[in-house]
Amino acid sequence: MFNGIMEDKREAVFKMTANLGIVLSPEEKEMKGKLLLKAIFMKWLNAAEALLEMIVEKLPSPVVA
Repeated sequence: MFNGIMEDKREAVFKMTANLGIVLSPEEKEMKGKLLLKAIFMKWLNAAEALLEMIVEKLPSPVVA
């Protein structure tokens, strides 16, 4: 995905996003380079969900702590 975005292989990138279920707005489809990379990865890998899951799995419960 990263290489496709940075090498401006738009057809391949949009095919990958469709297969992953990532929906881009028309404005986001016009972006290039790092802006497009940021827009796609923000939708694909939600940092808030990952952080919450890591907290739940890794931190001990208040009783144990």
